[in-house]
Amino acid sequence: MTAILLVGLAAAIGGTALILSLQIRRSRDDFTAAALLTLFAPAPLEVREDPRRLLDWQPTVDVARRLFGPAMERLDAAAGRPYPFGPAEAREAHARWTSAWLAWERAHDEEYKLKASAAEAAGGTGVRAAVGAIERDKLERYQRRYEEYVRIGKALAALGGER
Repeated sequence: MTAILLVGLAAAIGGTALILSLQIRRSRDDFTAAALLTLFAPAPLEVREDPRRLLDWQPTVDVARRLFGPAMERLDAAAGRPYPFGPAEAREAHARWTSAWLAWERAHDEEYKLKASAAEAAGGTGVRAAVGAIERDKLERYQRRYEEYVRIGKALAALGGER
């Protein structure tokens, strides 16, 4: 009889330990998911404000997926999409990046047209040289900005599943 009681007590203790272990694991998983939710909460807003930020956040998201896969899967399921962003958000960021480029390109062209017009209106002996310098500056600035546009655009397109 004592042996049966001891076996029953051991089973109860073992069952309780198992339940506690599962509860601790669930609490740890909940904490991990909550920490990741907090960590990535500002990411979507930052990406909406500046599409380049997606490229800053993506390596951290990738590491989180490798280290905390189950927690990230829970966040994905809760969000109904990859959290904090996936291919659709990358495509949106790429579209915003392209739109911003087109706006910059128009403003850049207008700025340098005004500079050239002002140099021509000022007249004088060095008008050709001044206009030439303005055109070279315009082209150099455009090329620097275009390189950035292409580099960022390709990276965003790749994240969006585009080639």
